[in-house]
Amino acid sequence: MLFYFEKKYDNIYFAKIAILVYFVQQIYQFVRLLMERSAEQARENYYKAMALHDSLTGCFSRTAFDIDRKNWDPICVRTVFSLDLNNLKQANDLYGHSVGDQLIRGMGEVLRQSFLSVGKCYRVGGDEFWVICDGLVSGQAQEMAGVVQQATKAYNAKHEIPICLSYAIGLCDTIETDNDLNLAIELADMRMYEHKRQFKAMDVKIDDDWYVFD
Repeated sequence: MLFYFEKKYDNIYFAKIAILVYFVQQIYQFVRLLMERSAEQARENYYKAMALHDSLTGCFSRTAFDIDRKNWDPICVRTVFSLDLNNLKQANDLYGHSVGDQLIRGMGEVLRQSFLSVGKCYRVGGDEFWVICDGLVSGQAQEMAGVVQQATKAYNAKHEIPICLSYAIGLCDTIETDNDLNLAIELADMRMYEHKRQFKAMDVKIDDDWYVFD
């Protein structure tokens, strides 16, 4: 109505039109900028999440582990589980990488299921996994190793694959290392490789159920 009554004042009328168009354009540019920044932030958050998670297993990634490792409180007692799949190369060579990937996915599923409320699972290499638990009481670490063993048996019983899911495992907590997490990781890894050597010395067939030593 304001413009209607001011049509006779052409200069004022068109000046107001120009001002109105200018403000509409500015509002549009502002809204578009907000949307672009929001989309950019969403993409950035997505890629960060992808970097921190392993897409094949659903476990956390090596990048996530390295970040967490820097930020962990050195005073807290932590238990480290080091696990390594058995026969992955043979599975890839004999049955193809799809079977190898299924074993890797299976290991991730077993670990996430077993440590759901007590630990954080990481895939740190092709067939290597670490689990870090906070505040396990005495004897609970061995119990958790038994939980993983039972979950692995259940996985093999449920899934029809030409090769059984099996692994070598080593564990250590920071009580043994005077709260030195890096040393606990090294000791867990050493024990896992010793377990792996025992597995190889037994010459276990790739379709045998073989989990952990009691």
